[in-house]
Amino acid sequence: MAAVSQGRNVVARDQATAVNSRTITKRDAVLIEAGVISREEYDNAVSKAQSDEATVRADESSVSTLEAAAKAEQANVNNARVQLSYTSIRAPLNGKTGNLVVTAGNLIRANDTTPMVTITQEAPVYVTFAVPEQDLLRIRQYADSGDFRTEVVIPGDEANPAQGKLSLVDNTVDTTTGTIRLKATLDNNDRKLYPGLFVNVVLTLGYQREAVVVPSQAVQIGQDSSYVYAVKPDMTVEVRNVKTGTNVNNMTVIEEGVKPGEQVVTDGQLKLVPGATIQPKTAQPGSGQQGARSGNRLNGNANPASGANPIAGGSPTSANPSGNQGYGGKGKRGP
Repeated sequence: MAAVSQGRNVVARDQATAVNSRTITKRDAVLIEAGVISREEYDNAVSKAQSDEATVRADESSVSTLEAAAKAEQANVNNARVQLSYTSIRAPLNGKTGNLVVTAGNLIRANDTTPMVTITQEAPVYVTFAVPEQDLLRIRQYADSGDFRTEVVIPGDEANPAQGKLSLVDNTVDTTTGTIRLKATLDNNDRKLYPGLFVNVVLTLGYQREAVVVPSQAVQIGQDSSYVYAVKPDMTVEVRNVKTGTNVNNMTVIEEGVKPGEQVVTDGQLKLVPGATIQPKTAQPGSGQQGARSGNRLNGNANPASGANPIAGGSPTSANPSGNQGYGGKGKRGP
């Protein structure tokens, strides 16, 4: 680059000389017409001007050659920088490194089959799980709803689930297990989820608000339909056919057949007949039993899938039968 700069300076100097020679030639052309100078002087001036112009052209050619050489050298410099970059290995992603397979002093080669180290991405992190194929239709139906939610629960830390987003539904069903694989994506900015960690995934498909629920043990299966023993004000029971919905957390949603506040029998149904008289079971001291539960009306998720537990509610308690009969205590309206 220094030689190129010097050559350009020489070109500028010789161009100034050539311009001066052309000026002298023009002036001598006027003087020779007036007979002031001889023809020889004029011819010398013309020859010098032509020589100076040839020198300028030669200088410009030399500068062009130097510039070409400078570009070739710059290409060599760039190639050296590329070769130098090969001496540093940069990770293609951010993550946590595992055990080092190659340490300082070991020989390595390009495209080696043995990795130097394994890097596991921590944020975002993905969790893969499977659900029964019969749940696929409901998952696809509710996936675009505003209430659809994906939660990941670490065993032992159920109170702090991580929120994620369902990002993949596999394109085939596993015929050997009858399940389909799903994948959820989580930001994991707090690094709470660790690669390879076993977790439970809960898909909340939606919310069924103001649902009537009863303890699942109160629902009996008949030949034609499900039924419960409802307790009348005179403490006798009657058979009530019901239409059941989702069963979650040992609570069953009753879509038809039971009204909020009604009492149902939760224990000893096999010994009951319509019109039988019952009385509450007395809780044992220290047992924490408070009487069985009626059809509660509360907000709860009525569309669970893949082991979700979205409906809030206490575990049903038993009742103390009189004559081997029992009933559920009064329920209350939830939020």
